[in-house]
Amino acid sequence: MRPPIPEQASERIYQLIGAGVSTIESVPAALAMVQLAQTDPTRCAVLCANLGGDTDTIGAMATAVCGALHGADAMDPALLAELQRVNSLDVEAYAQAFARFRLRRQGEA
Repeated sequence: MRPPIPEQASERIYQLIGAGVSTIESVPAALAMVQLAQTDPTRCAVLCANLGGDTDTIGAMATAVCGALHGADAMDPALLAELQRVNSLDVEAYAQAFARFRLRRQGEA
């Protein structure tokens, strides 16, 4: 059996699962996109951006899962730099803040 063509698989996900904001659609769609992208964060981000529907929510969840599996080094450095530039983001500062928050929470448990 041949692997699915991403565009066709994305369309099938959109038709069968949906790509709306409700969790009954967005969470399964995000997990399906992780599988379709074979956990590659950059590929996942691009596929999600072209899915249709609530692309930002689905893309954020799906790409976060891929990133968590592979780490920041798996992202295309040029794409990451462009995202940070056009959105005025300091991704590393956010990651460090989240890590500090998590460590504080662990200390409270």
